[in-house]
Amino acid sequence: ITTDPGDRASLSGLLEALVEFGEGFVGRTAGDSGASKAKEAGNIAIGNGSFAMAVLRYTEAIGLSEAGLRADFSKPPSAQKNDEHVVFSSVLYSNRSAAFMQL
Repeated sequence: ITTDPGDRASLSGLLEALVEFGEGFVGRTAGDSGASKAKEAGNIAIGNGSFAMAVLRYTEAIGLSEAGLRADFSKPPSAQKNDEHVVFSSVLYSNRSAAFMQL
């Protein structure tokens, strides 16, 4: 996957890879340590300028994270701000968005 910002084929390839990548999470057990490792791999990829790989790693972290499974989004936002799972999930989505912006 290339990261040429003007290359629509590479973006299309990245999106296809994300779909295929996400299908691998069906039936997997969620776990924070795996999510943390994937997040760290995304951080390293960002530091190396490998933005497409960072997107994949952050997507992996989101898939492995228990944040979406355990956060109670029925609570008002003021009650969620200190929920560690909501915070972790927010960081993952924010990091992935930053990586996407660099493509």
